[in-house]
Amino acid sequence: DLAPGIFAAAIDRYRALRLFAPSPVLRREGFDRLQAAMLSGGALDRAIPFETCVETALAEEAMLPS
Repeated sequence: DLAPGIFAAAIDRYRALRLFAPSPVLRREGFDRLQAAMLSGGALDRAIPFETCVETALAEEAMLPS
């Protein structure tokens, strides 16, 4: 369990790095920025292709007008 302040600080860092998008559809640009941050921080030891990690169909469907 983490204190709420730690979560808030993490969100602020992600926003500063422009890792949050206005829609739930993860685009390649956002994926690339997130992956670069994770590689830099040691969370990943190698790059993984966008196509291996991301499937946008459900998010795109959710964004359709009702």
